[in-house]
Amino acid sequence: MTTGERPTAVVVNDDLSQLLLTSKLLEKDGLHVRPCRGAEEALAVMCEQGPPDVIVTDLYMPGVDGWRFCRLLRSPEYTAFNRIPILVVSWTFSGADAEQIAANLGANAFLSAPYEPSELRASVQALLEGRRPQLSMRTLIVEDSPMQSKILSRAFAAHGYTVFTASTGEEARRLFRDHSPQIAILDYHLPDITADRLLEEFKQAAVRMVAIMITANPSPELALQFMRMGADGHVRKPFDPEHLIDLCEKAWRERSLLAVEDLLEERTRQLRERERQYAQLFENANDVIYTHDLSGRFTAFNRMAEQITGYTRSEALTMHVAQVIAPEYLGLHHEITAQNVRGEISRDVCELEIVTRGGHRVPLEVSSGPIYRNGEVVGVQGIARDVSEQKRLEAQLRQAQKMEAIGTLAGGVAHDFNNLLTPILGYSRLLKLRGQPGEDVYQAAQVIEGAGERCAQLANRLLGFARGGKHQEMPVDLHTAAREVVDLLSRTIDKRITITQRLCVEQAVALGDPSQIQQVILNLAVNARDAMPHGGNLHFETDVVTLDNDYCRRNLGATVGDYVMLSVTDTGMGIPQEIQGRVFEPFFTTKEPGKGSGMGLAMVYGIVKNHGGTIRVYSEEGSGTSFKVYWPLATGVVPAPVSVEPTQPILGHGRILVVDDEEVVRTSSAELLRHMGYEVVTASDGQEAVDYYRQFGRQIDLIIIDMVMPRLSGADCFRALKAFEPNVKAILTTGFSLNEVAQQLLDEGMVGFLQKPYLINELSEVIAKALHHQDEGEDVV
Repeated sequence: MTTGERPTAVVVNDDLSQLLLTSKLLEKDGLHVRPCRGAEEALAVMCEQGPPDVIVTDLYMPGVDGWRFCRLLRSPEYTAFNRIPILVVSWTFSGADAEQIAANLGANAFLSAPYEPSELRASVQALLEGRRPQLSMRTLIVEDSPMQSKILSRAFAAHGYTVFTASTGEEARRLFRDHSPQIAILDYHLPDITADRLLEEFKQAAVRMVAIMITANPSPELALQFMRMGADGHVRKPFDPEHLIDLCEKAWRERSLLAVEDLLEERTRQLRERERQYAQLFENANDVIYTHDLSGRFTAFNRMAEQITGYTRSEALTMHVAQVIAPEYLGLHHEITAQNVRGEISRDVCELEIVTRGGHRVPLEVSSGPIYRNGEVVGVQGIARDVSEQKRLEAQLRQAQKMEAIGTLAGGVAHDFNNLLTPILGYSRLLKLRGQPGEDVYQAAQVIEGAGERCAQLANRLLGFARGGKHQEMPVDLHTAAREVVDLLSRTIDKRITITQRLCVEQAVALGDPSQIQQVILNLAVNARDAMPHGGNLHFETDVVTLDNDYCRRNLGATVGDYVMLSVTDTGMGIPQEIQGRVFEPFFTTKEPGKGSGMGLAMVYGIVKNHGGTIRVYSEEGSGTSFKVYWPLATGVVPAPVSVEPTQPILGHGRILVVDDEEVVRTSSAELLRHMGYEVVTASDGQEAVDYYRQFGRQIDLIIIDMVMPRLSGADCFRALKAFEPNVKAILTTGFSLNEVAQQLLDEGMVGFLQKPYLINELSEVIAKALHHQDEGEDVV
């Protein structure tokens, strides 16, 4: 019924949110909408207010569902609504079967949700304009009387049916095979067969087909026989064709309702299967999945939630969410819950902490949303992920970046320190050479030299931490190195400390520098000794292990491969959790003032990293500490030790160009060289050296070049000199250790390397080799 200029639509849906959504969409198109929460309410409204212009109904509803509602609207009991167009909208059913069944029950159009608003509007508008798809069911009429066949054919065609006619059983079989009719009208007496045989054949091939028998025989037994064979009805001749059509439509609707039951049963089976799958997913998910009501009480709690919180499901279902959330995060939780209650889904993942049954804190990433029932929010559902591992890796990354920055700073400090120590050690050695033991000057020089050497050791430790320490690569037997440290400690360690070792049966050969590896073991052992002032157990252990992807993913800086593992474990006081991340920092120490430089573990860290290894610390306060070092596994044979006799400064002759931007280094180096018999020329930077060499290069036998200089670096200076004179002889010197840049210059043709601060004998030896002097027969100082 049109209200004024506005057509009226009755919208039927038991879900309030869907009902309001559909109603608002149609109201925007200018329709007057009567929303109803069920079929009974809709029938009452239409009976009271009159027929609408269109009906939009859901299928799956409690009470009278959409299927039966359509059937009622097309039944003789509600003739006023028989011709009202019906649009079926279903959020539960879809597909050709549901659409066909809805049409068979009297619906004019079918729309499967979710849908675009434009689709709904277009469907309703088409029905209002009279563009209704007609139900064109295929009907087979088997009648040997031409007149009767013609009358029935016209009557069915007038009602929109597609009609096929046959006068014999053979012709009927052919049409049945070719067209698969939905309705069959069978005359009992045919020239070549009785229709009961056709009925049996057709029903076996098409169970849902409607079959109506027509006969002039009034026998009740025959009618009973038809029904036993599966006929949906029978009509005795003569009859009104309209009566036959009504009978067919009624039978077809009955068949459609049976199909609805089958569809509902299949849908129920699918829903149960999906519910089972969701239950498995819920229970076996690797994330926490939970729900709670509007009061905050848990209503669902999966296995992972039990595992992380420590509460069983039965315990959790008696608890409030606020009982597991850390106090400082309760405000955030209440804010998110309020959003969910308003129907808002939290788009952004929030981060909060919970307190487990054991009192531990666990960081979680949580996303949540509202739970609806009948269009109203009744609770909150959420998924939470334990991000403890992610937090740990982030902390490792921050610590690694911090250590890298400290290493860069330490390397720079050590470089400058070594530059300053070069003249100090050089002049102290010269003073000793020019004096006699017992003289005041000699004694003072000896004190200066000793202090300078200790400073040089400290600077080299800094360089070792900065991963710039020079080391050679060769197979090193870790068992031998560990035993040597044990032998040394056993003679000096507190007798209350017991030393034990468990060395693996395999050959534990690492790739690295023997002296530096032994230095690492000794430093770790001394550190363990100092952690047990009242005695305890010091344990050494080795093993050959493979670090896999999983380990490397959890331990930043580790790389996949085979390693020799060395662990040094004590039963001392342990390291507090809050400072474990700082133990490898230079100058960080927990020892009393004057009892530790804070460089031991920093040097260990640098050496291990410089060898391509990794180191991990495991400690609990009061339970001791274990350091595990992973050295790259070597495959070669451990070389036999070679004894090296100490060298003495070697005299020589020739002219040497010293290139260094530090004046004190130039001056002290020149003094040392002159003492050894060389003529010396100096340059304050690389460009000055290149300019001098281009003019007086023939007079220069050797060049000593500093690596780091203004204007022209040591590397660029050497390459410029080599471009001018390919056979130029140059020695590289630097406050840094032998690193990749220095090695590259040696590969390019530099004839020697000296790390500052160098002693006079080291300087003379490198120069002698560079100038091809023979050690034998040379004069020494």
